[in-house]
Amino acid sequence: MNKIPVRYPLLDFLRGLAVLLMIVFHFFYDLTILQHINIDFHENLFWFSFPRAIAALFLLCVGMGQTIGHRTEIHWKKYGKRFVHLGIIALLISFFTYTLFPFNWSYFEAIHRIARVSLIIPFLVPYPVTSLIIGTCLVASYWFLPIPSFPPLVEDIQSMDFIPLYPWLGVSLWGIYFGNKEIYKIKIPEHPAFKGLIFMGKHSLIIYLVHQPLMYGMLRLISSVVK
Repeated sequence: MNKIPVRYPLLDFLRGLAVLLMIVFHFFYDLTILQHINIDFHENLFWFSFPRAIAALFLLCVGMGQTIGHRTEIHWKKYGKRFVHLGIIALLISFFTYTLFPFNWSYFEAIHRIARVSLIIPFLVPYPVTSLIIGTCLVASYWFLPIPSFPPLVEDIQSMDFIPLYPWLGVSLWGIYFGNKEIYKIKIPEHPAFKGLIFMGKHSLIIYLVHQPLMYGMLRLISSVVK
């Protein structure tokens, strides 16, 4: 009989917050794609940093979540099932974004990144201090040695959500340290806003997958009507 996995409100809250912020980012991204506003997501410091802060929050949660799942030992069945599941989703995202945005498609976006990180994290769960040191070195070194770790697959085509494994693996390694310190057990206030984000966190994957197609489709429909 399978055990029902324990859920921790703080971890779901952080996931929900990351999803909410991503929806906000994609709303403005879609408005720019549809030419209603003009934001340079590469040159504008805020809009360049915003999605990377969201990615960091997701990856921190990955590190803590994987620590919870593999703290006593690596559960190989769960390990393989998770990677296959995420891998299939990542391939589908690449396929559909390529059909819609052939010059700006996603070949290394959030799910791709989480799938790769999830292959590495369980092996480092027993070593929280080592993970903290390696993670800090990865993140810190990038500011001094910004080495390109994942060049575009095709010349002049950049992934819509390009955040490479280096240095961002380091954030998930921080998550291992925080997970071992059981930061996820910290209680959060009983407030409707927190409960809403916790709900979103519990269903973060499905919200992540459906929010952009729905929002882009609705905005595009509204744009066609208004024009």
